[in-house]
Amino acid sequence: MEFGHGNGWNRLELESGSKQLVQMLSGRQQLTSELDVIVGDILHIAGLLEVKFQFRLSNNVAHIIVHWDNLVETEATRL
Repeated sequence: MEFGHGNGWNRLELESGSKQLVQMLSGRQQLTSELDVIVGDILHIAGLLEVKFQFRLSNNVAHIIVHWDNLVETEATRL
């Protein structure tokens, strides 16, 4: 979020595999004492932007990025 804010982005969509964290960030669940400082920092920065927090059921995007990176690296070594 800091990177986006620093580069003039004003709308972000952030995903997490932690449903509990997304619910806390979205105000649908009470903060736990273990996470209140971290969540507070995230919400402070999010207040400078329009941010949508979203829970994702799987790591499909991460898997695609890793696969693509491995493919690019393999192709580069063939050259």
